[in-house]
Amino acid sequence: MKSIKKILKVYLILIILGLILFKISKSYIVTTIIDTIFFIGLIRYFNLNKKEKGIMLTFIAILMILLALDIENYFEVYQKLCYINTYSIYPEIILDILSLLNLPFCGAFEILYKYDMFNFKFYIIPIYLLIIFGISTVTNKFKKISA
Repeated sequence: MKSIKKILKVYLILIILGLILFKISKSYIVTTIIDTIFFIGLIRYFNLNKKEKGIMLTFIAILMILLALDIENYFEVYQKLCYINTYSIYPEIILDILSLLNLPFCGAFEILYKYDMFNFKFYIIPIYLLIIFGISTVTNKFKKISA
């Protein structure tokens, strides 16, 4: 139960940070880098072990893959912030929930969209998450600096 609370705290902080960065930043590359750095920093701060990181990254991967299946409608909602009467495989409420939960990592989708790499999205998303897992594992091995 304690690990679930830590995971939820990290994710809630990431969603709040994502909302702030969504309003402030215009560069999606910078937003993705800042979100990734904060994500790794929060993992280190809350001292998540490998199992907890695995659970969290699996949850994020599932969200990202669900959105990648209906990426065209996701971008219409995300970019225009209104509903277009197009066909979606998800009901509107599910798309809203998925969009909100994926807010800290929407920059990764924007990079895929801008650089026209959608054909490789099912390869790039897991590689991105594995890189985050690897970096966070390496940074957890460093000693914490006591203040």
